[in-house]
Amino acid sequence: LLLDDHDHPSAIWSATWNSTIKRWPLPSNTQLSIGDGQMEDEFGHLAINSLHRAPDVITPGATSIKHAGILNDKRHVITKDSDDCIGLYDVLAGRKVADFGKRPFEDVVLEHNRKVFVPSWFSVDYKSG
Repeated sequence: LLLDDHDHPSAIWSATWNSTIKRWPLPSNTQLSIGDGQMEDEFGHLAINSLHRAPDVITPGATSIKHAGILNDKRHVITKDSDDCIGLYDVLAGRKVADFGKRPFEDVVLEHNRKVFVPSWFSVDYKSG
């Protein structure tokens, strides 16, 4: 959550578990803190009204990697992203070298695994963003 102007905020920027960033506009008379003077209902709950039901700006994010597998050559990694697209990354070059579209993950791994033995020298963590 980020206010775009601390003195007179006109919007709040937010991001959640997905990669999309949204801007929610604020009316000019918005109180941003809950404190004395808040109205309570008969049960003692704070009455909070929704300011806006939809953001005015949406910046779509890129797809995220949901699954990864290290190939036997210990140089390449096969990934599956949030759009179910399969990709091949070269770890030494640090870049994506091939796209396979929407195919079964296991089929692509079997096609690209070679019968070699290379000791493990790295691990893949795709959950940290």
